[in-house]
Formats: sequence, structure tokens, C-alpha cells
Amino acid sequence: MRKFYLQQMNALSSRLKVSSVPIKLFAFTIIAMFGQSCTLEETPNPSVVTFQTSSISHLEDAGEREIKLTIEPASSIDNVITLDVTLGSEVVYGEDFVSNPPLENSVIEIPIQRGDTEVSFTMTTIDNEIIDGNKTVTLRIANMAEGLIAGERNTLFFNIIDTDVVPDPEIFLDIDLLDFGEVMQLEDSEVLSYELTKISIESDIEINAPNGFKIGKTATGEFEESLTFPDEEFDEGRTTVYVKFSPSVLEFGLVVGLIEHLTEEAPSLASLSVTGIAIENPDANTIQWVEDFDYTGEWLPALPNSGSTSTNQEVSIDQWIAVRPERDGIALTDEILEFEGYSGSGIGRSVRLFHDGTNATDDNISRNLENYVISDENDNIISEFTTTYVSFMVKLEENIMDARSSPVNLGNWNTNGNGFSQFNTRIIIEVKEGGAASLGVQYPNPPSTIFEEDAIEVGKTYLIVFKNERKDGPGNDESSIFLFEQGDSVPMDEPEPLITVVTSGVERDMEKVILEEAQARNKMLIGGLRVANTWRDLF
Repeated sequence: MRKFYLQQMNALSSRLKVSSVPIKLFAFTIIAMFGQSCTLEETPNPSVVTFQTSSISHLEDAGEREIKLTIEPASSIDNVITLDVTLGSEVVYGEDFVSNPPLENSVIEIPIQRGDTEVSFTMTTIDNEIIDGNKTVTLRIANMAEGLIAGERNTLFFNIIDTDVVPDPEIFLDIDLLDFGEVMQLEDSEVLSYELTKISIESDIEINAPNGFKIGKTATGEFEESLTFPDEEFDEGRTTVYVKFSPSVLEFGLVVGLIEHLTEEAPSLASLSVTGIAIENPDANTIQWVEDFDYTGEWLPALPNSGSTSTNQEVSIDQWIAVRPERDGIALTDEILEFEGYSGSGIGRSVRLFHDGTNATDDNISRNLENYVISDENDNIISEFTTTYVSFMVKLEENIMDARSSPVNLGNWNTNGNGFSQFNTRIIIEVKEGGAASLGVQYPNPPSTIFEEDAIEVGKTYLIVFKNERKDGPGNDESSIFLFEQGDSVPMDEPEPLITVVTSGVERDMEKVILEEAQARNKMLIGGLRVANTWRDLF
């Protein structure tokens, strides 16, 4: 038996000797791969270290102040953050401030442990009871080894405010910009914050946010466009202000603004820049109605006027109403108007507005506007619109000497049995000496009209946008006209208007759009009518 085992071992030994080179090579490869794997695991992922803020203003008699740094991702090993410290003019360590960990050889070293995502140290100011002005200590995250690198916010200015003399009223902010990135319309961004420090201010501080942004006193409480912070809400002259970006459908693309801080002691102090990108929300469409005049027959169908303001107001916005009872209505034509880049181009038919003066009761028709409010699922109002846009294509078929037309009106339901109604603002097309027609916009109280001379030529199709903006207070509403010729690109963002007129008298309600044939002395076609509350929804 022993002889058998010896024979087997010799045979195995012989086979191993024959294949010793491949085996050694394979073993070396395995060892090398294993060694490389161990090396990669032992090398920590670099962690970015940043100050949570870039500036701190601290009263010299306020004592200790905690300063935080963030570590992202979490440190994979025990380590040390090194801060290079530069003392400003006349700053003396031990007399103006001390730190924990202490400052040694112009360096503060802060130990961190594996898994830390945040670390802090303290700066404690000392009241030297000497009037020697404000002082600044600059702390900079040094270039570090072993898996730590400095982030973009790598410098902190620690301002020591002298309290031995009454300083001028002043506000200090710990940052100069809040960037919210991309946020969808009608949604809220993450909440960001900044610290506000006030000096020699005892009155309330009013903080106003620009359009699209809101401020709060807590991260989870109510957010408003304007808030007041009384003195008792400050702790040693400091408070935290929370901000979020909540773009409405009126904001689109890059939105920038300033958060302003106002007090009685100083009317306007520090401002904070805020920015965000509003992404279009497909569920936030604010178009009221579309009219492509895609009907059969000779006349535009319209309900008879009831003679009652309330009854007419209750009619759906999907239906035209004859302003004057028992009239035929406005004539439809088979001509299709086209304007490249406009959503209503080449669709449906058109209406012809023309009154030769022989029949004083040629019809006008109207269609109700919607009191447009966007609410959330709990019926809380998100946006209320006070601006109305009306867009349409127009083609002047014939100019009549000394003729004036008011084809499109915005007005109210002040009707009686004869179909009487009032306009608030309207478009005027007027010809005085032949040739091209002038385009104007008018308020009636008192009559106020502004014209752009020779704006419309016969036979050409134009795109007109008519805008009315309701503002708080009497005598300050605005109406504007935007005019585009064939070949013009239609801008997705609202440009400067061609004409703007401001009312100076009584302002009437905005309840309806009126197509007025009774005043149409110039023969014209209108097509592709749109009514919306924002510019972008027209296109």
C-alpha cells in the first residue's frame, strides 16, 4: 500500500513540474489582481470640504460663535481639516478673539472622524473696551492630502464688529447669492436660507422678495412675498431668513431678482441676489379660449342678447352672444389667413367686419372672458391673473378715406333691451389721407388714443396682440398693442409693445371680447383669435 501512495505522489510531482511555468504565471496574476483590488479599496474617495457660509459678522461683546463646514461625501477615514488664518490690520489673537481648536502658527486644525459629513469649530470674540473699529479675520481651507479637497466656498470672512462706539445702522448678510437651479412652474424649490445680522437697528426690518420668490421665518412655516421681522425675533442681532423659488406661469426661463431689506433707520440696506430657472409646466396652461371661425354657413353663430347683464354673464365662454338683439350676426368668409409662426395660422375660416354706414344697427358680437384663477387641490389660490391678451390675424381689404374702425374691444356687460354695452379699451384702425392705415389703442374715460402712423397696408396679413393690464388703484390700467408683419419671427417672450396707453379716468370691468362691426368702416378680415392670460400661451 505504501508503495502505491509513493507511486501516486511521484506521478503528481511529475505533472506539477511539467506545468510549473503556467501555474506560477497564473498565481502571479491572481496575486497582482488581489493586490490591486486592495490598493483601490484602501484609497479613499476624495471628500469636498466647504464653509456653510462665506461671511459672518459678529459683535465683539457677543462671545462664542459656532462655525460649520460640510464634508461631501462623508469622510472615509479619520482626518484633519487645515485652515490657513490671516489676521486683518490690528487684529491680535488672544486680545480680539480666540478659537477652539486654537490658532497656532497661523493655522487651525480641525479633527474629523470617518463618516463625518459636518464638523464645526468656535470663534470667541473679546470686548477690549477700546474704540478701534471693525476688524476682519480671513479663514481659508488649505490644500489637504489624504482624500480631502477644498470646495468652491473655501474662504470665510469673520468680521468682528466694534461695540465700543455706536456704529451706523447696517445689515450684514452671510452670503451674496442664492441659486435655486431648475424648478417647474407652480411648484416649490428646496428651501435655502441666509443669516441676517443687524447693527444699530431697533425698528422692524421689512424684507421683500422679487416675483417668483418667497420668504419665511422657518423652513416649514408659511412663505410670503413680504415679511416683517421685529426686533424681538433677533437673537444677539441675528436671525435666519428662509427662501424658496415658486415660479408661477408668468415666470419662464431664467428668473433673477433682489431680496430687499428696509428699515426706518436706513430706508434701503443690503440686498441679496436670487436666481432660478423656471421650467414650463404643461398643466399650467392659461389660455382662455381659441376661435378659428371653423363654422359652416354664412354667419358666425351667436346666441341672442337676453338684455340682462347677469344672464349674459352666465353664458359659457364657448359661445358668442349678439350684442344687439335680432340681428343676422357677422359674416363668415372662406378666406383662410396665414402668418408663419402663429398657432392660429392656416386654420378654419375668417370673419369680415364692414359697415358702410347705411344700417346703424349692424351687429356686434361678444364672448365672455373667464375670471381666471389657478388653485391647488385644497382650493388655495396659487395665481390670480389681472392681464388679458388677445391675438389675431388681420387683413385690410379696403381703405376708405377718413374712415375709422374699432374691430376688437374689451368691455363689460352693461346691457339693456337694445343691446347697449360699454367698452373699456379697444383697437383703432384709421385712414385719413389714403394709403396705409394708422393703428391705435384707446381708453374711453376720458377718450385717450395713441396712434402709430401708417402701420397697416392694404392686402397684407398682420399679427396683432392686444394686451390689457389691470392694476391696483384708479386711473392706472394699461393697454398695449404689439404688431408683427409677415417675415417677423414671433417671440416666445413678450417684447416691448408698439403702443401703450394708460387710462386716466374711471375703469370698467373686463368681462368680454367684442368684435364690432357697427364701427368697422374699413373692410377687413380677422382670423385665428386667441385669448389668454400669459404671452406664451398665445403661441
